[in-house]
Amino acid sequence: MDKQAIQRVLDRYYTVLNSHDRDGIADVVSADLVFDDDMVPDTVFHGIDEFRGVFDGLWHAFPDLRLEVLRGPFFADGTAQCAVHGQMTGALGSAWPEAGFTRIGARFRQEYMAVYEIAGDRISHIRACLNPAILASQVGPG
Repeated sequence: MDKQAIQRVLDRYYTVLNSHDRDGIADVVSADLVFDDDMVPDTVFHGIDEFRGVFDGLWHAFPDLRLEVLRGPFFADGTAQCAVHGQMTGALGSAWPEAGFTRIGARFRQEYMAVYEIAGDRISHIRACLNPAILASQVGPG
């Protein structure tokens, strides 16, 4: 897979997430997606429905959630993989006590590194690396 094709997949993915397009998720990730995110330690999400559930919660809690690529993508030559250095931003609009997010109105900025594997025209594997304590310190109990 060439770099431009991978870039198109990533562009569609970030457009769907930033427009909070719940139905569009099925157009950008594979049915057998594997999503491993440090925000939820010891849990790996499988498939579109579980991935959608993660973003349903995030979009409800952070109605202005935005993801932005700061650097990259960095391509793994000869493979359909890439990595990005990005950031998420938003303000807590609804408490999410199960996640420890309770300071309504508090803004957050969380940097992350993510590795993506592409299958066809969809993302099939995501490994998101970040420090969950940073987000908790910004929107968690004061």
